[in-house]
Amino acid sequence: IGSCKQHDLNLAASGCNVDNPPSWCSSEWCYVDTTVCGINEAQCTAASGVVGSTVSPYCRSREMLLSNTFPNTSLYYSYGTCGSLNDYDEARAASSIAGAHLKVAIADHGPPEIMHGEIDPERAQWGKYSGGYIVEFVNKMLFSVEPPLTISPQDGWATATSRSKFGSSYTACVHDVAIGEFDMCIGSFWITPQRLSMVQFLPAFGSSKFYLVVPGDPVSDSFIDTLAKPFEPFSVELWAFVLSFLIFAALVMTDCHGPSQQG
Repeated sequence: IGSCKQHDLNLAASGCNVDNPPSWCSSEWCYVDTTVCGINEAQCTAASGVVGSTVSPYCRSREMLLSNTFPNTSLYYSYGTCGSLNDYDEARAASSIAGAHLKVAIADHGPPEIMHGEIDPERAQWGKYSGGYIVEFVNKMLFSVEPPLTISPQDGWATATSRSKFGSSYTACVHDVAIGEFDMCIGSFWITPQRLSMVQFLPAFGSSKFYLVVPGDPVSDSFIDTLAKPFEPFSVELWAFVLSFLIFAALVMTDCHGPSQQG
């Protein structure tokens, strides 16, 4: 519907008539027909295509979103159809939380995840949590929007009510976020199916490896067993074959290189 253009370029209504406009102001987009943008397998097959191919528009889907400019209509727009990244909705999502104040629960980890120390005047809102790579990561995230987010660390880690429901205090804290008791739990979490069913996680930044170690049966080797260990890779039959081959080879070489007759 329409054509791919920089519809927001220099447009005051979109906030793009400023000296340093947002990146999406120069992106091309268009309104789309939802019956065409979505995958229609029957239409795709009729065009001798397969889902994912470029034979027909019905074989591929593009991101399309309901217009927030005309909310009472069924107009959908798409950046992907015009080959552009959708920075507009990312910026709109960020602006919706800009300046918000978050209640956060912070796990009492040790270094290097979360460190305790003297209060940093530049990060006074973190209180006793003076550093660590998790603190640094979240702090940068707070300042990724304008105005930046602020936080108030809560006393304790997970509420008593949630702790009574789960065996893990980490799962309990996730539950607190799910029910709105906290806005965020900050810590080194394992992403489990149970926790994923309650909240969304940021992308994983690390992984843990586990090794199963079990006690073995103590065996005291005899002197003969110790001497036999170097020969263990081969069976008795194989050693017999090797020895027989060496003897045979030695006899052949002796016969070939024996003393010659002189006339």
